[in-house]
Amino acid sequence: MKNFMSLRILDKFKWIFIKMGVNYEVMRKILQIKLTLDTRRQTVQSSMQNKKNENKERNYFAASLVGYLITGIFIALVMVSPLPLMYRYSVCLGITIFMIAMSMISDFSTVLLDLKEKQLLGSKPINDKTVNAARFIHIFIYLSMITVVFAGPMTIVSFFKDGVVVGLIFILDLIIADIAIILFTGLFYFVFLRFFSGEKLKDIINYVQIVMSITVVIGYQFLGRVFEFVDTEVLFSFKWWQFFLPSIVFSAPINIVSGGEVNSISIFFSIWTLILPIIAVVIYSKILVPHFENSLYKMTTIENKKEKKIKTSKKNSSGLVARIFCRDSQERAVFEFTTNMFRRDRKFKQSIYPSMAMAFIFPFIFMLNSLRGVGIQAFLANFYENSRHLMGYVGIMMMTPMVVMLSYSEKYKGAWIYDVLPIQNKNIVKKGAFKSFIVKFFYTIFLAYTVVFTAIGGVKVLPDMFGMFMALNAISLFCYRKLFEDMPFSNGYTTNNAKSFGNTLTKMLLVGVIMGVHYLSKKIPYGNGIFIIAIGVLTVVYWFMVFGTRENKREEDNNGQWRMEN
Repeated sequence: MKNFMSLRILDKFKWIFIKMGVNYEVMRKILQIKLTLDTRRQTVQSSMQNKKNENKERNYFAASLVGYLITGIFIALVMVSPLPLMYRYSVCLGITIFMIAMSMISDFSTVLLDLKEKQLLGSKPINDKTVNAARFIHIFIYLSMITVVFAGPMTIVSFFKDGVVVGLIFILDLIIADIAIILFTGLFYFVFLRFFSGEKLKDIINYVQIVMSITVVIGYQFLGRVFEFVDTEVLFSFKWWQFFLPSIVFSAPINIVSGGEVNSISIFFSIWTLILPIIAVVIYSKILVPHFENSLYKMTTIENKKEKKIKTSKKNSSGLVARIFCRDSQERAVFEFTTNMFRRDRKFKQSIYPSMAMAFIFPFIFMLNSLRGVGIQAFLANFYENSRHLMGYVGIMMMTPMVVMLSYSEKYKGAWIYDVLPIQNKNIVKKGAFKSFIVKFFYTIFLAYTVVFTAIGGVKVLPDMFGMFMALNAISLFCYRKLFEDMPFSNGYTTNNAKSFGNTLTKMLLVGVIMGVHYLSKKIPYGNGIFIIAIGVLTVVYWFMVFGTRENKREEDNNGQWRMEN
């Protein structure tokens, strides 16, 4: 096996592990095996890439580092700006700590909570200290690599702009942050598993992955706006409550050595930064080593009674919604089944939720551009007259192509169930799944649009919102007909869907045309009412075209052919 550079560097600190009672040679061998296997592991950032060759060995982690480097270069521009030193380092350390923590939870929680390793090594004469040390050092190696790539540009700027001493302290802060993130994450998991089931913890990890994806994409939108405030005077003074802001605490030593404010709070923050690794090691040796391995067995437990009760209430609510939107009993059953699949498929949530969040936020990001040179009061006063609420079409443009995700699932091999269902017309399955999808995702976001726009522009925006709602249904049907060709949940996530690119462009053009017609109709007397009636009639007619009797007959013929092929 390859003798990795990280292991050669680790050899220099062999004496530390020996003093801690760790069998260093065994730990090193475990780490060497782990690092070799990791060349095949896929991270969250690279998971959206199509696999052209499933058997081809590829270091997905190295590919994800490119994204971290690009982000780090943009963040380093804050260090170049003429902002005060404390402000620059607080912002950069805060962003770095956030990114490393999110990466730790999203990409390395599976490593920290791995049960297969315990089952494999549990039968060997290896003590818990050695196993735990290998586990945490394994994660530390990767977090260090991410930190070097992400914070490397900032560190270079720090050395050249603020001096060698400040640069070295900045590096020390990053090392301390990595150690603290790993150990306190392990402590959080340990405490959480004491009170909740492993399934609940998996859900929380999944939500963190979603938050990370949303933050990375939306963060790019705000990076360019940071530099509009570089000439603003920033005054800073240390306060006791800043202890709960790690970036401020870690920046305190930099502030002191650079001649900044020195008081009892800044001195305490500096001392805390230095003793934090000692506290982390004590937590590791006294709490995590004796008990963490045993707590991992709870990862295999199912939810407790309280969690089951919550799931039952959610199931009952989905049944009520199904009765509202579906008249046919079979269609209602498919509606509830699809809603449950949305809750259980973590990969689906990781794929769809970031896109839905961006669809909700981007219209408001575009609205921010209207505030420049206008002012908030003028913006709010002319909100309806300037048709700002029609920016909701931007969200419709972003979310409607996600209908194609309805055909993907981690459990796609279970699609054989469609052959044994007592439903002759499989179009009922598609219709129930489609309704469940648009109700859960599209209608929820659009309801949020309506509430926000009505609060800003008043009730006079409601007719436009109704017209936009009918347009949402029409465009969703169009995307369904063009993109959704397979049965629900019948494809794996690695399926190549490149052919949908042209359809997506067509859909974007369609949304743009409808938005333009809607905007122009407001300039014509009674034009807005005519548009709303026309788009409503079009939606109803198109619905019957997609799910009507003729379509049902065509679908039955297609299903017969599909059963023969499968």
